[in-house]
Amino acid sequence: MCSTKYLEVDEMKEAETIIWKMIQKTSFRTVNEERLRNLRTFIDPSGVFRIKTQLLMRKDFENFKYSILLSSDHIAVQKMIMHKHKSLSHCGIQTLMSILREVFRIIRKAIKTCTVFKRFEAKCP
Repeated sequence: MCSTKYLEVDEMKEAETIIWKMIQKTSFRTVNEERLRNLRTFIDPSGVFRIKTQLLMRKDFENFKYSILLSSDHIAVQKMIMHKHKSLSHCGIQTLMSILREVFRIIRKAIKTCTVFKRFEAKCP
């Protein structure tokens, strides 16, 4: 336990890992689930479901080479997507998803519930 009033980086990473595992536990039963069949999924040493990308030989961050698998059906994932969308000034879906794919692989849905985004995407008559 830390004696300071601020969280250390290791404590934040451990908390994130626990959150990802909780989300995955409610979203997926196993890595061999039917809807994950076409993905190259595996469980990392910390117990998080990950996907092997095609960029395995490239020198890059581990989170980029082995993305964390999340389901868009979970409320915490939806809140994370909306937070990132707003922090990026209501960017478009393609921009948002490419930034999120640096760490996560999210299965389905996007940001179609954002009213600001809908207003900017509206077509003129």
